[in-house]
Amino acid sequence: MANATFQTELGAVTAKGPYFSFVKGREVIQLTFIKPENEENGYGVCKEFPSDISLSPEFMTDFAEQSVNLL
Repeated sequence: MANATFQTELGAVTAKGPYFSFVKGREVIQLTFIKPENEENGYGVCKEFPSDISLSPEFMTDFAEQSVNLL
């Protein structure tokens, strides 16, 4: 999978990877959520997920909803 950006009502979620994570000990993808007001400075929330996960619109929206509370 190449880098892909998904737009949600709360902001953009970018998926990068897959790559090997030594922390997780397996191949992962990285999701990054950035609120629209933080696009210029790139401040956001990142998390690694197993590379075999399905990146559905619902999954991306759930990730954005969980991440927005951390910013």
